[in-house]
Amino acid sequence: MFKIRVLVSGDVQGVWFRISTQDKANELGLT
Repeated sequence: MFKIRVLVSGDVQGVWFRISTQDKANELGLT
């Protein structure tokens, strides 16, 4: 149960990391 929660939270962090990285790229015009 605990391991599953860790995997899910890890996936969420990965998604947010990609979103924030894409937002920064868009701000710099690197689409």
